[in-house]
Formats: sequence, C-alpha cells, structure tokens
Amino acid sequence: PGKSQNRNRNRVLYNQLLMADYFAANPTYDAIQFRRRFRMRRSLFDTILAAVLDHDSYFAPGFDCCGVASFSTHQKVTCALRYMAYGMCADQLDELLRFGESTVALVVDRFCRAIIDVFGPTYLHPPNAEDLKMIMKDYAEKGWIGCMGCIDVMKWVWKNCPMAWRGQYKGKETHPTVALEAVVDSR
Repeated sequence: PGKSQNRNRNRVLYNQLLMADYFAANPTYDAIQFRRRFRMRRSLFDTILAAVLDHDSYFAPGFDCCGVASFSTHQKVTCALRYMAYGMCADQLDELLRFGESTVALVVDRFCRAIIDVFGPTYLHPPNAEDLKMIMKDYAEKGWIGCMGCIDVMKWVWKNCPMAWRGQYKGKETHPTVALEAVVDSR
C-alpha cells in the first residue's frame, strides 16, 4: 500500500536490441556510427567494459528474484556512458535502455567508482617532480620560462538555456553562453 506497481520495462528485449544494434557480429550500426554515438572506438568501450566487470561484480549479468535476466553488462556500461557523455536524464535512459531513475543513479555511481579505482592510478594523479621538470623544460624551450600549464577557455552558445537563467549566463554577449576553463599543457 502506498507504493506504485513495478513497471515491466522488458529489459531482456532492450538488451537484445542493444546487442543487435552495436555489439553483434554484423551490427546494425557500423564502427563510424558507434564512435559518433558512444564518443569512443569500440575497442576502448570493450576495454572499459572488461575493466569495470573485473573490478565490480555488480556489472556481471545475473538474474532477479523472479528468475528474469537482470540488466546486462553492456546495458549498464552504456547507461553510465550515455548519462555522462550526453547529459541524458533518467527519463531518456528509461526510453532508450529501460532503466528506472534509481537504477540509473546506482549504475552511474558504481561505474564512476570502478573507473576511478581501475584507471585512477594511471590517469588521475598529480604530476610528480619528474613530470614537472619535463613540462617546465618544454615550456622553457618555447620561451615561457617557469610555466607549468596554460589556462584555456572555450565558450559556446547555450541555445536551450531556460528563460529563468538567461540573465545569469549572459555577459557582454547578447546570448547565453557557457564557458569551459581548463589548465592544459602541450602533452
């Protein structure tokens, strides 16, 4: 009482469709379309999928309490990547992959934790003394003595900015813009 009935999202059918579209021997969409939609090559997707699966058993396929197959590893990784790469909301992922809102939140959280644990030591570390010497040497050769990185700013027009936020995101430009600032080096 007081709770809504579970929806039959038909996750097994949507897993079959996902597999046929992108991961079958002869997929519906080719490598170019895969790269455009996933924003990475298929080989990188497979590497991430294998690493996440090895790290966290949550991503292993299984069965629910009724004996129905749970979401597949491909569905879970696709859900997390689409959520982050495209900024999709849970409702969009429900239509595309049949994930409920709470399941999307859980999958993205577990995925991010697995990525940080697996790839963090390699890619998410501050520069050590050797790295700093190499970076400063590269900039010194270009004439920028003592430089460790450059701040880069990129702005783009936010076409779908909500009306209530337009004043907040409008500066000297006549239209709302969003800026991305990053510290970069030449590597």
